[in-house]
Amino acid sequence: MSHDGTGGLLIRPLQSAAEKRAAFALFRSAMLGLPDIGGADAEAEARYLEAGDGLGAFEGDALRAVTNGYASEVVLPGGARLPHLAVTHVGTAPGVNRRGYARALLSAQLRAAQAAGYPLAGLRASDARIYGRYGYGIASWSVRHDLDLTRTGLVTGAP
Repeated sequence: MSHDGTGGLLIRPLQSAAEKRAAFALFRSAMLGLPDIGGADAEAEARYLEAGDGLGAFEGDALRAVTNGYASEVVLPGGARLPHLAVTHVGTAPGVNRRGYARALLSAQLRAAQAAGYPLAGLRASDARIYGRYGYGIASWSVRHDLDLTRTGLVTGAP
């Protein structure tokens, strides 16, 4: 648990299934009305949310902002794999934007990821320009590879 220094905002892990569901509902609200998958399949949503490491920013009992992260790996050129925190479900409650909640929450998430041994975290965003201020950058615009298939072959024995 941590206080962010903005006057009473408490950032802590989401602790119960009800808190995780409320956080996912807040995220859907922040994304302007994504459908409630839990309404269609509550068990599928519960399994999905259980796998993540959600954080909430609370003012008293009120959840104001959320983010989630999932353990993942990134494959590097040559086949080496690095642990990676896949960041997702970043959202702020309607009416509380521009108060530093997302910055406090994402900063806390990055500190926790580093302490947990993740050498990197990645965030796939709906608008990549937003997240540079939080430490994320655009990895690439696009990639194109042209291969001469007469001079290539499958690598065998790669991990």
